[in-house]
Amino acid sequence: MPVVSFWVLLMGSATPPAPAAQSDPASVVFRIKTAKFVEAARALARSPDDLPLTQPLAGDLVVAYAIELPGMFRMMNRADLASFGLSLDALHAVAVANVRRKVTPRVSTQPPVLYIKTGDDLEACVLLLDEVWSALQPQVLGELVVLPVSRDILLITSSTSSRGLQLAREVQVQAWNSDGDGTHRLSDKFLVRRGSKWEFFEQK
Repeated sequence: MPVVSFWVLLMGSATPPAPAAQSDPASVVFRIKTAKFVEAARALARSPDDLPLTQPLAGDLVVAYAIELPGMFRMMNRADLASFGLSLDALHAVAVANVRRKVTPRVSTQPPVLYIKTGDDLEACVLLLDEVWSALQPQVLGELVVLPVSRDILLITSSTSSRGLQLAREVQVQAWNSDGDGTHRLSDKFLVRRGSKWEFFEQK
């Protein structure tokens, strides 16, 4: 990837897109990123205002906001937030609503592990679609646990299933070993759904 394109994707501070794209709420989306993404952005930032807009999710994951453009997306920064005239929480709600319209989550059942499928590498984004987890929780004994392996691999099992946790870990290790440069890796940490939030799940 050319350096300029990388900078646009990461920091959003090269040539700005057309005003219509900047101000159209329908162009706002989110992606699940890692703490390492934030660290890399901080190293490249020329000022704090260049840093991408993020919020903590759980474990080592964050929610990052972007403006979707033809063939690419540009990470949003504080100037973008000001141009929309929204609070970060309001922007979050808009981004989640936009992504919700783009995906149709399907559950592939291979007990004791379930797989979320959406296509377009948006599987990890399903973490923020509360209705999916409200529907799945009654189907899982114990607490609902996920392993967000990468942007396109989201595994689900039960907190009470030692076999499910073991199989999910094996899938994660295999997937990471196959991802040479680690570009799309997310987390090797299990998360547990409690109420409407994700928390780090500590295996006993």
